[in-house]
Amino acid sequence: MFGFQNIFKGIATMLDGDLQITGSASFKRENWKTHFDSRKFQIGFGPDDVRTEGGNGSVTERNGTLSNDILDVFANYIKDFGNHRINLIGGYNQESYEYGTVTAQKNNLISSSLPYQALTSGDAFVFNRYDSYATRSFFGRVNYTLHDRYIFEANGRYDGSPRFPASNRWGFFPSVSGAWIASAEPFMKSITRYLPTLKLRASYGDMGNQNVGYFDYLQTLPTGLSSYLIGGNRQTVIESSPSLNIDPANYTWERVSTANFGADVGLLRDRLTLSMDYFIRNTKDMLTVGQELPGVLGTRVPSLKRRRLAD
Repeated sequence: MFGFQNIFKGIATMLDGDLQITGSASFKRENWKTHFDSRKFQIGFGPDDVRTEGGNGSVTERNGTLSNDILDVFANYIKDFGNHRINLIGGYNQESYEYGTVTAQKNNLISSSLPYQALTSGDAFVFNRYDSYATRSFFGRVNYTLHDRYIFEANGRYDGSPRFPASNRWGFFPSVSGAWIASAEPFMKSITRYLPTLKLRASYGDMGNQNVGYFDYLQTLPTGLSSYLIGGNRQTVIESSPSLNIDPANYTWERVSTANFGADVGLLRDRLTLSMDYFIRNTKDMLTVGQELPGVLGTRVPSLKRRRLAD
């Protein structure tokens, strides 16, 4: 394998240090070359029993390339206005990835001491693999703190994935959270010695899941080589009935929504700390296995189906 990766990063600071803009870019390239061979060998089963094993032998060559580019740009603004603090973040991210291999295999190695495809007498088999994706995301966050004890935060992401058809490629995933540091209130000073930390918090947010195949939404027909000759050659034919693939109109992001309520408590000058959480998580439009159908259908069921689950 031969490869290289370059990472460039730049930071600009403005407005007396309150605003910081960061940009980074990563470029990765790799070339792969792999050789496999299976050869005959001799093995002794006894003083006068030496046998040749290993079958007819084979030689496999695989070449591959990988390309991965990542670009990030985001800005962070922090400002204090008396008892108020504002923290703003906004940014953009994109990534492209491409990986492809070509594998060629030939059987019946003529000489075990020369494992080269040119020195084989059997049929040749060629296999290809190709993976590709490109994502884009816009994201932002607003954080507001009052008197260092009232905290509010809102986040949002707008993500696009090529694993879904163009009509359903983008998804927006927001979240909000709030916290109250009750132990910082003036009326709590009398018991601060016994209860130095008391924080109540709540949040609600969505997350997106795109963990599916690269091209599952494309409608394809299963093909292969015919078992008979036409004009002296094996022709490409449809091997079986068409598969029931995913309906592109309903194929999009899986959404996981979580509501959380919690508290953090510190006792005995924070020598003993406790954290408690209660959460409800709902998985909507889940990407999972389709329902079973009778065998008389003549083909397999769609590989994925949308369901709703709750935890």
